[in-house]
Amino acid sequence: MARAIRLNVMPEQEAHLMHPHRGARWREGGEGDTICARSRKKFRPAGHADPDPAAHCLLQHPGHGMYDVGLPEDTMLRRLAASLLRKLGFELRRIDSTKRTLSPLEGFLETWAQISVPPKFIVDVGANHGKWTRTALQYFPEASYLLIEPQDELKTYSEELLGSGNIRWITAGVGEQAGEMQLSLMSRDDSANFRLTKMEADRLGIPQRAVPITTLDEIVRSEGRIPEMVKIDAEGLDLRVLQGATTLLGKTEVFLVESGVCCLELENSFHAIYSFLSSHGYRLFDFTDFNRAPKSHALWLTEMVFVRGDSPAWRHARLSSYE
Repeated sequence: MARAIRLNVMPEQEAHLMHPHRGARWREGGEGDTICARSRKKFRPAGHADPDPAAHCLLQHPGHGMYDVGLPEDTMLRRLAASLLRKLGFELRRIDSTKRTLSPLEGFLETWAQISVPPKFIVDVGANHGKWTRTALQYFPEASYLLIEPQDELKTYSEELLGSGNIRWITAGVGEQAGEMQLSLMSRDDSANFRLTKMEADRLGIPQRAVPITTLDEIVRSEGRIPEMVKIDAEGLDLRVLQGATTLLGKTEVFLVESGVCCLELENSFHAIYSFLSSHGYRLFDFTDFNRAPKSHALWLTEMVFVRGDSPAWRHARLSSYE
């Protein structure tokens, strides 16, 4: 399956590319899934302007798929990059900038913006770097957002969002009851979780720290309003987050919840999440993320969208036809 990447060559940085069939390891470079690949052959851009975001080509390698690549604005450097890519066995084709494939999340948000009343209050549980909220803002810029994340050090990634008056941050975990829990700090900040006991963490050499836990019920009480949309990515505790949201169930119109498929150790299995929300009057509406295991390619996790069964959106004309 093709994998989309964007290669950003920044000023005074060395950019590396490597043929994927020679044991390359793609390394994510930060927010927005910026990718850096390594090669013995390299080029150093010296003091050129930032890449032109419109200068994209389709990078294709036989048997390995296609990649969306942003090339540097500098003409000479762009030719050098293109020459290097061809030597590595890739073919470059210019992309029609008027056509763009929507991600599963963008597809849902675009549909929801067309068939529903725009949400006024959105809660992002497990905000991490704020990537989900950034995407939602493209479709619902007038909404108020509350980002909840137990890793306070990640707040810096959302500073530009928090500068506006309609986006706020709470450093806390979310569960079925308020209190305090030990957060296991993994090598990847998007994998920190509350699942390990102290004994398990010590045995594995994984550091932990105590963080406050709140509930969505408490959030609603303190805010004095109920969110129309809630996204939950609580690293395996998503079901407990829902169990602590009794005042939202039947009132919040949309829940986006992560669930495990082949990841059997998670209590928030596909069946558990589906059964819980179905029993509270919600219907499965969409899937916005598919996380596959890197080696087996088995569907490990998925993010499901549930919409209240009595929502007027179900009766919208756009949902009455396949066209």
